[in-house]
Amino acid sequence: MVLDFGISFSSGKSVKDEILERLPITLIINIVSMALIFFISIFLGIKSAITKNKKNDFFIKQLSLFSYSFPSFYLALIVIIVFAVNLKIFPVSGLHSSDMPANSFEYYFDMFMHLFLPIFVIVATGIGSLTLYIRSLTVDILKSDYIFFAKSRGISEKTIFYKYIIPRSEEH
Repeated sequence: MVLDFGISFSSGKSVKDEILERLPITLIINIVSMALIFFISIFLGIKSAITKNKKNDFFIKQLSLFSYSFPSFYLALIVIIVFAVNLKIFPVSGLHSSDMPANSFEYYFDMFMHLFLPIFVIVATGIGSLTLYIRSLTVDILKSDYIFFAKSRGISEKTIFYKYIIPRSEEH
């Protein structure tokens, strides 16, 4: 297996080198997005299940369904047009605006400004399905017998929440 993808038409460099050059930033975007999706979805899913059939639950479910069904490429175009082109808050493309000294605050802030919109779009269109899934699991947990018996024994809602609802790893 050689992994020779040929030469790029646009830059004239090896395609393998082009891919390896862009791989670190792709990994950063995806890892940060997945972590945010995970934590936001857990929070929203549990919050929605705890406030079942109330305004908060309705709002989170609608937000999740919108997130699940909205095409990411369309949201990306809207976000670029509104925040990058019209309002000029974020840059349109690239990773850095100009040559800045590496490892300075301005360097990392500029990188943050360039990466904010792509990460936002991935998170905004990714939280829907996981939030609904976690809500469904939490509603099932809240209906279980051990939650009923914990409430009947007088255990506080806070204790029930942290001991029985929040996922945690078991130490053996």
